[in-house]
Amino acid sequence: RAAGSSTARAAALLAARAEHMDQLEQRVEFLNFCMVQGPQIALTQAQLDVLWNRCVVCGSCVGERDLIFRWVEQVRTNSVSAIEPEATRYLFRRASELSAESLSPTAYACIEYLFRWINWREQRFAQQDQSNISVLDVPLHGVQTLWAAALRTRDEAVGVRAIRFLVLLHHSLQIEASRVRQQQREFVSSCMSSLDEAASRLRALQLAAPPAGQPARDAEAAALVREPLQL
Repeated sequence: RAAGSSTARAAALLAARAEHMDQLEQRVEFLNFCMVQGPQIALTQAQLDVLWNRCVVCGSCVGERDLIFRWVEQVRTNSVSAIEPEATRYLFRRASELSAESLSPTAYACIEYLFRWINWREQRFAQQDQSNISVLDVPLHGVQTLWAAALRTRDEAVGVRAIRFLVLLHHSLQIEASRVRQQQREFVSSCMSSLDEAASRLRALQLAAPPAGQPARDAEAAALVREPLQL
């Protein structure tokens, strides 16, 4: 009887979550229509905070948070007025405050999109397509957020994408030779610092791991060291 009751509660919870996501998707789709197809209306910072706090900070599941990340990217892409430049910087700042360890691929995609848009807007960055870019000035706004995603994420896909983008940025420098060399030195310094930090965390994990938890600890330790080395 207890098992049946537990199963019924789990089924009810899944149904409630599905209904919640359906309702949220409908509202976000309507908001997207209003912002893109309707009159030119700019969302205020307070309105963006409501969306962010309710659906990202206090989101009930990854799907709810990812829905808002996709919405931000779609509206910023398809409407020139719905999210103004300063509001875009504000959203990037809020996204940078999220735990890098728990970023989903969709969350990282939104962060990278905002990073590209802001630096394009500030004329530090030009882009012909996703992989054909020029870095026109440094420092790039928010680059430390990319470093955090590359080195701290627990999601391998996020780590790989962030690392590839950081490498692409450093291969795309279109600035004076002396500044290129300085950026290269800073890049290597960041890699070595990250490797040293990863080694310290690895030692701590090895000391803390009981025998039963060793396989999981070993996998986490391998990821810690692998990501700085890939840079």
